[in-house]
Amino acid sequence: MRSMLRFRKIILGLHPATINREAVELAAELADLLGAALQGVFIEDESLKELAAASPIREFRLSSREWRTVDANRLAEELELAARSAKRLLEDIALERGVKSIFEVLARESVAEFLRLAQPRDILVVTKADNPQERLASLASQLEASSESLSTTILLPKRVMRRKGPVVGLALSGDSTLRVTASIAHAVGERLLLFFPAEGPDDETLVEAVRAAGVQPSIAELRRLPKIDTQSFLAALQPLEERVIVLPRLRGDAAGYVDPARVVSRRSVPVMIVDPQAGFES
Repeated sequence: MRSMLRFRKIILGLHPATINREAVELAAELADLLGAALQGVFIEDESLKELAAASPIREFRLSSREWRTVDANRLAEELELAARSAKRLLEDIALERGVKSIFEVLARESVAEFLRLAQPRDILVVTKADNPQERLASLASQLEASSESLSTTILLPKRVMRRKGPVVGLALSGDSTLRVTASIAHAVGERLLLFFPAEGPDDETLVEAVRAAGVQPSIAELRRLPKIDTQSFLAALQPLEERVIVLPRLRGDAAGYVDPARVVSRRSVPVMIVDPQAGFES
């Protein structure tokens, strides 16, 4: 039987337009529960600076009800102040939780660099944006579509609906999703509910897989789904009041794909996305 997974860092992408205290608190709580460090990465939009320097940008101020030209120097100062504010918020919340904090700044175009920050034992945290303006200012769309990183990603809703309830996992192949789901359930002290394909291994094989992941089968509930897609998975979740959902990272055209963005929007709980082939050494 394997021991529970231990993660190194919880990495939270921060942007001036999408920083919210609840997301930082949830990331710090996760770091505390998993014994990991909390790393905040401030995404500085360099394109705004370049655009303001190259040509005049105007903004409409509601307070004065007039248009004003955006000054490039003032914009740079505001971005610097936003970065300092994000750093202070991260450090204060990490201190409250008693977890180690790390902070750094990246240019927005360095999405690939942001992804490279995380290793299989790290968790990337992004906040789901609900409107088009926020989506343009966030990393959520890029991370949802990315299949390059082997790290686990957790997608947070704008507001978390529940802070208690079972940890639900969808396991298709391999045991990476299973191990992460088991480790999260163990860390938060909740029961484990696992969904498997109906045509998958027999019950005895599933029980052995659960035991190998470090979970006593007596505290895990196993269910089979006759069909696995986004709609069917959401229907299976309908009567539940889950705390966290864990999904395998698959391409949109792959068999068994469940859209994490739709799940987090409908269920309003954190959704973790795990690469089925991620290498987690014992």
